[in-house]
Amino acid sequence: MAWLAGYPREKIDWSPTIDAEKCVKCAMCMNCGRNVFAWTKNGAEVVRPNNCVVGCSTCANLCLGEAITFPDLHKVREIYRKNGIWSKVKRQLKAEGKLTLSKISMVGIVLALTLFSVAGSVGMAANTYADQSKTSVRATKGVVLVTNNLDVDFSAFKVTFIEIGADRCIPCKKMQPIMKEIAAEFAEDVQVVFYDVWKDPEPGRKYGIQLIPTQVFVDADGNEVYRHVGFFPKEELVAVLVKQGAKK
Repeated sequence: MAWLAGYPREKIDWSPTIDAEKCVKCAMCMNCGRNVFAWTKNGAEVVRPNNCVVGCSTCANLCLGEAITFPDLHKVREIYRKNGIWSKVKRQLKAEGKLTLSKISMVGIVLALTLFSVAGSVGMAANTYADQSKTSVRATKGVVLVTNNLDVDFSAFKVTFIEIGADRCIPCKKMQPIMKEIAAEFAEDVQVVFYDVWKDPEPGRKYGIQLIPTQVFVDADGNEVYRHVGFFPKEELVAVLVKQGAKK
């Protein structure tokens, strides 16, 4: 795999840390395909830290006790930038033929462009991706605002529920139906905003995100009132909204 393109893995600080006091022995981390963990009488322990795929944080995202943390991802990105790893990875992938479009892929691109053109001709629909701009944006009541615009108008809603994740992240995907349900059920009081930090990392930097998914809750004045990291069960999420005065 071309994640590092020859850069020494041991020079990158990226491995999980387990807080023994938070660990509930859910054993989700033992699903790791790189054998980073070993099971002991005290629960999981990190025994092969350098086996961890750089950037992967699935074990932390799915840890029931939220006991697993990782180093600052921004420091890893800085290593990639300074050492030109991104461009080296792309060259390696091209050499391996992994960036060659198949006929099926070309058909998909044509179809996607066609659909994009049609959507553009009728204006921005619900759940569209709003471009970054100087103009503030606000969700249409009852639908999720998918955007990369950091200037969100919070004033019209009691609570703005900001989901920071990625379309391809597994626990993030599990949050998508919950986001839509919350937007529909709390249409008058709650604004739901989704940022995909794999497409644009700026929202992650603004909100100081280290792991995805992360949920940030903001009041009408723009003040953060609550934050949660990882998959957030709907009933627990609703409890946060209700506590802030939101009603269905």
